[in-house]
Formats: sequence, C-alpha cells, structure tokens
Amino acid sequence: MPGFFTGKPLASGLVATSLTAIYTVPASTVAYVRLIRFFNINAASQTLDVHIREDGTNDRHFWRFTLAQFIGDQITVPLVLGAADIIKATTTTASAVAYIVCGVEEL
Repeated sequence: MPGFFTGKPLASGLVATSLTAIYTVPASTVAYVRLIRFFNINAASQTLDVHIREDGTNDRHFWRFTLAQFIGDQITVPLVLGAADIIKATTTTASAVAYIVCGVEEL
C-alpha cells in the first residue's frame, strides 16, 4: 500500500556559525528533498558548508559555497533521506545566510 505524501517547505531559517541541523527527518518518515536554497542577507561574503548525517553515522561534508553579498545559491541534487537523517549547515557569520528546504515527506 502506498504511503501518504505531503509536499511542503520542510524547513526554513538562518544558518548558525556552528554546524547545526537545518532539517531532521521525522520518525517513521522518508523525505524526498528537491531543493535547498541559501541566500546571503549580509553585506559581507559568506562561506557556507553543508553536511548530511545518515543512519546516525558521522557527518559527511557534501557542499561548500562562497556567497557574495546579497547573492544566493541552491542545491538541486535530489536527496532521499530516512527517519532521523539530518541536513546540517554552518556559515561564517551567524544569521547572515537564510535557507529553505523544499520537498515531500512520505509517512
């Protein structure tokens, strides 16, 4: 029997200066992440690192961006994540990079 799918913004906020979760897949859920958009809202250039933790293992560094002032970038590689998997990010200056994670959750 197929699952129940909910398409929505999965998470949004501001990236911290320490490696912090920006999206955690809920229990008993599979997440299909289609887009993660980042935008530098600061007047200074920002370095942004994105990591993924799957199955409770170590964080794996997957992307690094340098965002000039008031410039955005995005991850468009489809991600399929299981329950408790985590997308984490860190940037140069606290609250300087806004993000939104978009996709579908299957319950």
